[in-house]
Amino acid sequence: DRFKECQDKGLPAIPTGELVTFFGQAAEALDYLQSQHVSHRDIKPQNLLSLQGFAKVADFGLARGQDEKLEEASVVCGTPYYMAPEVWMQQISSQSDQYGLAATYAHMRIGKPLFTGTFHEIFMHHIGSVPDLDSLPPAERAVLLQALDKKPDQRFPSCVAFAQALKEATTPIGAVVVPDRRRFLKIAAIPAILALATAGYLIANKGSKDDKPSNPAPPPEPKVSWQPKGWEPENEDDIVTDRNTRRFYRRLVRDVGGQKVTMVVVPRTGSTDPKTFYMMENKVWNDLYAVFAASEQSGILFKRYSSPQVGLEKMVSGEQLWRRGALSESHPDPEMAPYFGVEGAKGRLPVFRITVTEAHCFAEWMDGRLPRRKQWLKAAGQGEDTRVGPFTGAATDTNGLAINLRNGPWPVEQGNRDVSIHGCRQMATNGEEWTRDLQGETTVIPLDRKLSSQRVHLLSQSYLSAEPLTFEAMAIPRLKDCTENSVEVTFRVVLEE
Repeated sequence: DRFKECQDKGLPAIPTGELVTFFGQAAEALDYLQSQHVSHRDIKPQNLLSLQGFAKVADFGLARGQDEKLEEASVVCGTPYYMAPEVWMQQISSQSDQYGLAATYAHMRIGKPLFTGTFHEIFMHHIGSVPDLDSLPPAERAVLLQALDKKPDQRFPSCVAFAQALKEATTPIGAVVVPDRRRFLKIAAIPAILALATAGYLIANKGSKDDKPSNPAPPPEPKVSWQPKGWEPENEDDIVTDRNTRRFYRRLVRDVGGQKVTMVVVPRTGSTDPKTFYMMENKVWNDLYAVFAASEQSGILFKRYSSPQVGLEKMVSGEQLWRRGALSESHPDPEMAPYFGVEGAKGRLPVFRITVTEAHCFAEWMDGRLPRRKQWLKAAGQGEDTRVGPFTGAATDTNGLAINLRNGPWPVEQGNRDVSIHGCRQMATNGEEWTRDLQGETTVIPLDRKLSSQRVHLLSQSYLSAEPLTFEAMAIPRLKDCTENSVEVTFRVVLEE
């Protein structure tokens, strides 16, 4: 808000002196968290509040306890523009919040994020690109580049050390620096943070921007906390609130080449849940995939993720095998042909014969990703649904479920029994689904190098199976090689903030 206020007054950004002072105060707060073995994990402009002239760090929805300098995280968490390279690789360092603080400072200082583009492009930039800070003075630029070093141990030893170096780099030569003896450390929900240091869990109340005394008549709060670009609410009054009191439309819709695509919100309700996201109501169907296949972007994306490297050559098949549809076009035994007779890709049947990389390309085209395994399980209702699986009735009752289908799958909307508690269809039947998680690897799809394991986790259930997928069966991993394009595996897309 302050950044926009300065721009409205004709300034390029927040004045340097004000910005450096504010970030010095925020640095103290983050170092206090580190002293309590807590990583915030989501430093961004919206989570640094200006209250009565002082900085206040807020929103601990992604915070977690940390005992070691560099440790594994269960999921990638944070806001892409400000995430440290190690966080993208599912690791947390005591210097990760420093990277987020530096990335946030740079955004407020130069007027744009360090890196922009698609989700994958931002990821690749954070991992391997040097940010363009040429518009800044050399001394200030050098300090920022150290705080933004790809290696955590090459950054400053603390956030306060970074802030002090920034202050020295931006203080004009000859100016008298007066030590600031006031204590500006103001952290939201200190009792909750101290409880985390003892018990290992953090529950914090998000700060409110309404506390600003300088805004007697603040603009009305937006109806929802996040609405993905290009998507519209199906019903503006149907809103869901998650564990972090953030608000989301329950269902979003979008017209894609004449195909109506619906996303349903999967809210974060438990402390170990993934951050709130949207998932496609249905599996991707043939007519929808055809819009992508006919677009210019499909060729660009396929080329981007194809690789001559040994072991990666078949990530993209090179021909549109999906057009053959499910099962086989013919069968050598005439008596069996009627049971293997799905010829070609039928309109609203799930799309099959797609490699996981090709599925990722479609998802990126939709400005989304393939789901993480944990996201898929959350959308299915594992751990919060009292049923035996993401469907109604008994697993032995095959009526209304897309299983035992020797003559091919059902259309994606068919089967009113097969709906999860969050509104996703056919999570228990009608084709297994790709996730983006690899067996035993922190790297996820898409791959840019060969790994020791290139087997991807699958979920849902084949239309050829004898029974639907149950929550009990979800605990048993099912894997398939990255290069396979099976007649039983399809996918759906998630949208992430």
